[in-house]
Amino acid sequence: MVTRSTGSAAEILPAANRDVWRAFERWTREQLAAAAEANPAVEVVETPTGHDAHRERPDLVTALLHERLRNRR
Repeated sequence: MVTRSTGSAAEILPAANRDVWRAFERWTREQLAAAAEANPAVEVVETPTGHDAHRERPDLVTALLHERLRNRR
């Protein structure tokens, strides 16, 4: 499972860097989607967190992992 923020860090960057960052985010989403499509063991979950979901919302990440492990039985 890969967590990805639903938000963008572009707004905290200087204006000159925002378009490049958004392009990187699009590319990352595309690459993660391709990995998930190619490998059923990969799942991408968007979370309402920043970059460090495991630090910001450990309860959420734990619940997501628990749900997936429980469903594998």
